[in-house]
Amino acid sequence: MVTQYPYKLEILVIVGSEQDDNGDYHTQKTYWKYYCNCRDDAGNGKIIKSIDGINYTYTALIQCPKYTTQIASGTIVRVIGVNGDIRVPELPVVNSRMDQLHTRIWV
Repeated sequence: MVTQYPYKLEILVIVGSEQDDNGDYHTQKTYWKYYCNCRDDAGNGKIIKSIDGINYTYTALIQCPKYTTQIASGTIVRVIGVNGDIRVPELPVVNSRMDQLHTRIWV
């Protein structure tokens, strides 16, 4: 059986610095959070024109199920394969768009 979205899309969550009782700041904490299932077309290396009219070069196109919320540009994401391997390494989102059949994310 073929799965349309076999991989996992994760986003990097950055928790801001915290100040303790002494007034000292502790460094930011980061962790990866599951966002949705996806599939990817890695290694395309094509150019797209964004809403702001600027041309962006992207490394991979990630496709997610319909009604998946768009991800803000600059958010760091990665794609994890079915065996836990990293298919698309940590990259910032260049653009995302909700289409009729799925949501597309360019990184």
